[in-house]
Order: sequence, then structure tokens, then C-alpha cells
Amino acid sequence: MACKATDFFIFKAEMLKALKMFPLLPDFLDTPYGRVFLFSFPKENHRSTIHSVLSEKAGFDVGEILQTKENERPVFSNSPFDANWSHSKNCCVLAYSESAKVGIDIEFLKPKSLRLAERFYSKEESIYLKELEQENPEKAIQEFFRLWCRKEAYFKCVGGSFFEGSLKQNMLQNTCQEVSFFDFSGKVDNESFALAIAVK
Repeated sequence: MACKATDFFIFKAEMLKALKMFPLLPDFLDTPYGRVFLFSFPKENHRSTIHSVLSEKAGFDVGEILQTKENERPVFSNSPFDANWSHSKNCCVLAYSESAKVGIDIEFLKPKSLRLAERFYSKEESIYLKELEQENPEKAIQEFFRLWCRKEAYFKCVGGSFFEGSLKQNMLQNTCQEVSFFDFSGKVDNESFALAIAVK
């Protein structure tokens, strides 16, 4: 049975399971930095859903979301986890870990000028995408978004400057400055998405 973007999140306290919007997304990843847990669910009321998931997993209320100008990355005031989430269209994904720092990004694919890569991506990435576009334009768009998600996830994991830091980094390899990447792709409601998780 295909998941639809309008499906409701189902939360069973005793099992802590989500009705996955992305059937191929695993429940967890074992990484060099520890285990990272993943959930996918509809975007509606996503912050309260994330609060429920983290509180249930922790066994206590993880508190309110804190976000300041100095630290724009939202965190829960009483959470034992490093958590990060992303949404695109009507879908939301959550990554959290007790031992690792995490960043996650999801994007639904859309026609995109690969000239943006020439302007903003690293030289190596730009050359790679330009050559790929000549051979397989559809694959080039997929790779553009795979790299974009890596850059967003990296930024959300380590911080710093997005435009002067993450965006210009070469992320063709599966690690970048001690950050490991995990990529996923697929379709929801017949729309293709790219998803990347950065773990440190």
C-alpha cells in the first residue's frame, strides 16, 4: 500500500513506530559516531510530533524548543538527544542521536538550472555536474539535489556560514571534514525526493 502525503502520523507509545512516508528510509543508521534514529511523517503539526517522539524515546518531557539569534538551530530545552529535522512540501523527516551530532535535509526535485552549481558549488562538483548533464540531464538534476541536501545537512550539523562554508565545500565524497553522509532518494505521491543526513 503506497504512503500518501495526507496520511496521518501514527504513534504507538509501546513501540515508538511511525507510519513512514518514505518506506525505504530505515529506522536507524549505525554510524562511526553512534546510532542515529530516523522518522518520517506529514509536516502538519510537525513540532508537536517531534516533541512527542523525543519525549517518548527519552521517557520524560524534553521541554520547549529554544531558538535564539546567536543559535538559530532549534533545540529542546531538556532533551538528551541531538535532533534535527527538515521538511519539504507536506513531508517532514527527523534525525536524532544520543551520541552523534546530526543534520538532515530533504528536497523534492524540480527543474533547476545547473548554472547555479557553476556559481555556488565547488569547482569539482560543478565540473562533475556539467559533464553529467551532457550524458544524462535527468541524472544531473538528481545529483544536483543530492549534493544540495548534503550541503544543507552539513550546515545544520556543524554550523558556521552556509554561503561561505558549506555551499563551497566539495561534498562528492561520503565524508567531509569528519562528517559522514548518508543519502536516500525515492518518491512520495509520484514526486521524487532527495534526502541527506550528516553525522559527526
